[in-house]
Amino acid sequence: MASDKFRPIFTKADLAECVLKGQKGAILFVEGAHALEESLVLLRTWFRLGVRGMTLTWNHGNALASGNGEPNPGGLTSFGREVIEEMNRLGMIIDVSHLADPGFWDVLECSKAPVIASHSNVRSICNHSRNLTDDQIQALIAKDGAIGLTFVDFFTVPEKRTVWIDDLLRHLDHICALGGVDHVGFGSDFDGITETFGDMSSAADYSQLLESLLKRYKEAKVLKFVQGNWLRVFGNVLQ
Repeated sequence: MASDKFRPIFTKADLAECVLKGQKGAILFVEGAHALEESLVLLRTWFRLGVRGMTLTWNHGNALASGNGEPNPGGLTSFGREVIEEMNRLGMIIDVSHLADPGFWDVLECSKAPVIASHSNVRSICNHSRNLTDDQIQALIAKDGAIGLTFVDFFTVPEKRTVWIDDLLRHLDHICALGGVDHVGFGSDFDGITETFGDMSSAADYSQLLESLLKRYKEAKVLKFVQGNWLRVFGNVLQ
């Protein structure tokens, strides 16, 4: 239920009003389309219930595509391609985090709208299948999408140690060097981890992240990273 302090976002107009009034808002996502089985009717039902975005897989495959954790992954299935088309029609945000590499490329080929990777880092810095290659990052940029850097320790550094905000900002620097200043933000994933950064253990510590960003980048760029890039992409997809 909408209130003076918090409101759900269903449309582009809702998003604009939230920003204009300085309200807190939320866009409802589903992580992994396993429960869809093979039903576009269920997808439309989720949409009517307020869902406006979806990661196509979790680490494992489903009726849409292979997850990034499978040994011999494939791309989108024929049903997966139907889902992409329907999400485009409805104005739902397509999220390629957790998707295996072949499916990633199929989504970028099939989708007519920008897509996001809500919680993935840079694979050339930390070689994990959940992270994105430089080619994938540049393809998302070309699609006018966005990448949300995640605070998962083993997606951030390859070795087992305490991770710090500065380690994460190496990933940000790299994406910016690839031309991604307008296409990168943060995706946290606090609810999916047991080990946190040494200097950021919850959303209550975001001020530490903001201070580190302002030491490294001009304020105009920092505003893009923490707000503007997500708002642009969401506003371009929602109807």
